[in-house]
Amino acid sequence: MKVVISIHDVCDASIRETEFLIRALERYPKTFLVIPRWNNDGISRELVAMLHGHEVALHGLTHKGPARDFAGRLLLLSDQSLKEFARLDKAETSRRISEATDLFRDAFGSAPDGFVPPMWHHNKFTKEVLYDLRFLYTESAGDFVNLKNSIAVRSVPVCFDYGNNKALNQLALFSWRALRHLPQPVIRFSVHPSDIRNGYWPRIRSFIEWFRDHDAEFFSNRTFSDTICYPSLSAH
Repeated sequence: MKVVISIHDVCDASIRETEFLIRALERYPKTFLVIPRWNNDGISRELVAMLHGHEVALHGLTHKGPARDFAGRLLLLSDQSLKEFARLDKAETSRRISEATDLFRDAFGSAPDGFVPPMWHHNKFTKEVLYDLRFLYTESAGDFVNLKNSIAVRSVPVCFDYGNNKALNQLALFSWRALRHLPQPVIRFSVHPSDIRNGYWPRIRSFIEWFRDHDAEFFSNRTFSDTICYPSLSAH
């Protein structure tokens, strides 16, 4: 049983929650997914220092998308769509990912290995752009993708953050009592700062600890990506 843990929505607006999760998940490999321009504020030195020594990757440029994503707005009960790359053409997709990469490199001193789009939503150009920019891995709503080897492992992300939809948040937590028993090649835990603010963290921690107690093998995004080279694990 393989488990990957990612911390989503890492930016200056979530710096205190990020600090909490660094301590709370100290014993586990994990990846912090950074948003360079959540509020057009860049990546602060404080955040860079906090993440020193940890694995970091990109999570879009702004994490904010076009307002005409009606299905997403209905799901999240929010006026702001978070599918940043929905309906963008190739030029704008490339511009946003390139700008995010430059900001990341300026802050952390090296280019990111991975890119996880907001809401795991790819348009028809994002994977091509990521491949051209030499990213090593990405994720979608149904797969973890090793871009270098063009291999995708089927996996549904474990997420308890549905914006302002508290009923869906609670349903996801309740359902995972049973769903954690379903076989998957890898379990992708996607922890969000809002999980801390909403009081869901103790339940999420109990799920992670259940896998630990059942001898799961834990990976960061990059280390799991490096293991994806066997057709028996993959679904193209």
